[in-house]
Amino acid sequence: MRVATLMLGTRFLASVGREGLWNARVVRSYRDQWKAKHAETVQRLAATDVELASYTVEDVRSWLQRVPREAPVCSFPPFYGGGYEKLYEPLDTHFTWDAPEYELLSDADADADADVVDVLGAITCAA
Repeated sequence: MRVATLMLGTRFLASVGREGLWNARVVRSYRDQWKAKHAETVQRLAATDVELASYTVEDVRSWLQRVPREAPVCSFPPFYGGGYEKLYEPLDTHFTWDAPEYELLSDADADADADVVDVLGAITCAA
């Protein structure tokens, strides 16, 4: 149930407390349909056959150093400034959690490009 709540939260919490008709409509829609949307999300999660063998809260760079080269990798690192910060801001406002620690991609254009290449290279084993 927690995962369903967090999943739905990523869809509407950014609109909570913001000005504008669109934001008000999003919040009202989720408020009015919360029980149905939450139940549907819980049901979909329960029906999936995908299981996580493990989960680690850490920077993708350190994690990629331990992943066997033959293992498949799925990662969503922030390839733009403040990516995770912007994504998690609404969740941070409404939930208490142990946030992961990670190193930001460099802000300087040349360094940021090198950071992206390094992370993608590690994911594709081309590094």
